[in-house]
Amino acid sequence: MAPVSGKVTYQGKPVPKGTITFASLAPEGRNATGQLDSDGSYTLQTENPRDGALLGEYNVMIYAHDEVILDYIPRKPIPPKILSPTKYEKPETSGLKATVKSGSNTFDFDLKD
Repeated sequence: MAPVSGKVTYQGKPVPKGTITFASLAPEGRNATGQLDSDGSYTLQTENPRDGALLGEYNVMIYAHDEVILDYIPRKPIPPKILSPTKYEKPETSGLKATVKSGSNTFDFDLKD
């Protein structure tokens, strides 16, 4: 395991909420996830908070949507605001990759349309 952190930006601004997932390419590997903070920063965990990720190669996915809002008259959900392009939500379309190595790892992602 190694610590992994970084920052996610879109159009030069931090992505203020969402989830980042490192999906392992190794058959015996495990995924690692982290929550995006208001400044776009994240720290990954695999089993325990902030424990990092297993060493190896990963596809990276970012899911960043605002909260669903309920419109009470009439009662119906208003679709959430999408905070980053949806192509980054799936490993086959994100194009983001990372290799976690021994020691501290920092991966910053600047998302594009």
